[in-house]
Amino acid sequence: MAHIKATHNQWTIHQLMKKYQYSLRDLEPLTGYSASMLCRLFKGERKIKVKHKQILSKVFQIAEKDIIWPTIK
Repeated sequence: MAHIKATHNQWTIHQLMKKYQYSLRDLEPLTGYSASMLCRLFKGERKIKVKHKQILSKVFQIAEKDIIWPTIK
């Protein structure tokens, strides 16, 4: 990904989805959350809780601290 700085080792959810070629529908069975719920989480319309972070970090096989989590708008 050319737009990521070489010293930057954090990823956004959208970058991870692109890297793994996952759509919201693809993430449904992997997370147990509906595509609409995931969309609200990723857009910052709902707060991402610890349990969400744990599940998503396992799906993307990356540490929670290495993901830039969306914040509530």
